[in-house]
Amino acid sequence: TQSTWGSIFRLVAMELPPSKVLHARNLAPTTEANDLRQFAASFGNVAYVVMLPKYKQALIEMGDAAQASAVIQYSRSAPINIRGSDVAFSFSKSQDIKRTEVSQTNGVTESSQEHNGEHILLLTIINPLYPIDVTVLNSIMSPYGKVQRIVIFHKNGTQALVEFELPESAVRAKQLLDGKDIYDGCCTLRIAFSRVERLNVRYNTDKTYDYTNPTLPTQPPPSNDPYSAMLPPSMYQQPLYPPMAPMAQMPGMQGMAGMQAMGMQGMMGPVHSVAGSVLMVYNLPAENCTCDKIFNLFCLYGNVSRIKLLTGKPGSAMVQMFDKMQSDQAMQNLNKLLIDGKQELTITFSKHPYIADNRAIFVDGNVEDSSDPNPICKDYTNSPCNRFLRQGSLSYKHIYHPTQILFFSNVAPSSTEQTLKDFLTSLQLELPIRMKFFQISSSPKRTGLLEFASVTAAALTVFHANNQRVDGHTIKLAFSTNSLN
Repeated sequence: TQSTWGSIFRLVAMELPPSKVLHARNLAPTTEANDLRQFAASFGNVAYVVMLPKYKQALIEMGDAAQASAVIQYSRSAPINIRGSDVAFSFSKSQDIKRTEVSQTNGVTESSQEHNGEHILLLTIINPLYPIDVTVLNSIMSPYGKVQRIVIFHKNGTQALVEFELPESAVRAKQLLDGKDIYDGCCTLRIAFSRVERLNVRYNTDKTYDYTNPTLPTQPPPSNDPYSAMLPPSMYQQPLYPPMAPMAQMPGMQGMAGMQAMGMQGMMGPVHSVAGSVLMVYNLPAENCTCDKIFNLFCLYGNVSRIKLLTGKPGSAMVQMFDKMQSDQAMQNLNKLLIDGKQELTITFSKHPYIADNRAIFVDGNVEDSSDPNPICKDYTNSPCNRFLRQGSLSYKHIYHPTQILFFSNVAPSSTEQTLKDFLTSLQLELPIRMKFFQISSSPKRTGLLEFASVTAAALTVFHANNQRVDGHTIKLAFSTNSLN
């Protein structure tokens, strides 16, 4: 039975010594290497994947043993379902994956199991804190070969298809760019081969472009949409993109360091009417669900502008982020999260460009209208609890998929384990199984880690306890991939 297999896998994982190589078992026949990459990428750098379809297994080489251990710890807390099958993870007997049974194409290692002559790449942009358009992608991809067409879409977050003229170009780009950041600490590329034979492009825009036919008609640029008139002029005077990240040091990319001078707009501030920035959220805990509690969860993945409860649909809400990139980020990390042990969150894009409700309560610093303690609509544009208001904030580098470990900060120097236990007990929350405090010399306030028995328990704690007052301080919670060992 499946439970018997689960026990065997856990026993194997306990007996084998730590390794940066993971052994994945019980894969569905349709599972692809990119499915495993996308899952494991939440825990660190995925260096290599070898599929073993005959045995329904795979080997995944992480950046180090700690990252591999984080995957195994996460898999023990909840079933990891990929393509309809609960996948079991354990350490491999190998300390690395031997790359001997591969062919060489212009000095680039190519796995015959992953590439069959395809010349189109599927790009998934993880943590897309800055806008991605065809100009950015073409500049990144063209050093490896002639790019014919690019199509950017938002089916599962921010994704793109890039069509090269030659398969060899696609192979080289995938091998050298997979896992790299476009910008420092964000916009990480996850690349797989696509089985699409040819991209059909009808318009040359910032999202689709046919470089073999530059005379195609263009659509009106985004700045001409009817909602842009609602934005204050100062929003078009923000700094340009941050400098390109480690891309400048990649093979063939030495000339990319000056891309910030290309005239591309950077991450704008509070945007009140940007198409694609509003999310529809379903299956929230219906009991005691408030705008603030929803904010507690979504503020981990971007700046929240406004939240509205749908009174006719208990457990449902609209969430407006500052821009489309941040709503992508929230959807990628929170969609299908099991938060109350009953139903997974379902998150989709709304057709509305912004949330309009004249009953909204405005949060400004620590002052807000207290006539209704739980309003159905709140505006958080000026809330100090938004964590990404400052460009270059360290918060950008600590965005993780939900895990069973929470990082806490801004706790009073006098706080103890018992203080936090009493605080969580007062909210009727499950207590962590382990707790660890840290003391940062530059700050009198304390930080630490909380390890829960499951991801669901950790997520529910964020939902109810994040941004609450503990001993006169506002506690800050976030998911973490660190270990308490």
